[in-house]
Amino acid sequence: MPILREARRARLLIGDQAIRFRQQYANEFSFWDLGEYWQRSVRLPFVYALWLIRPEVADPKQIAARLRNLRDENLADLDDLIAEAVAGVADLGPRKRLSRQFLSRYYRDRLRFSFGDNEKKGLRAFANLCVRHHLLPEGKYTLRVV
Repeated sequence: MPILREARRARLLIGDQAIRFRQQYANEFSFWDLGEYWQRSVRLPFVYALWLIRPEVADPKQIAARLRNLRDENLADLDDLIAEAVAGVADLGPRKRLSRQFLSRYYRDRLRFSFGDNEKKGLRAFANLCVRHHLLPEGKYTLRVV
């Protein structure tokens, strides 16, 4: 991959792309896991993603309930989802293959599918740092969980 060998700058990779890149180039690059660094530095979880519902939506609780139900259905079928992911990745060839053991550990031990008090504190800490470093305008950021 000539582009990678010519590049001298850092790159931000997330999700499957980051996992595959790290597996393929483990001995050629240095890696800095932002979530791990955040956890060590702030001692709070890093929130990578949220479901956001616009304030003008008439019934956000109904949408939130449906999203939670879908999450719960998928988590109940996690073994099947992992098997599908392994099968799909196997079709990509040996260089892109992820093992069932790796995916199981990743989905069960690394990912969190809830938004509790510590996640809220972590998100607030991140927002405060963004304000301090002028990445967000000053102001109070409210988080209304439905």
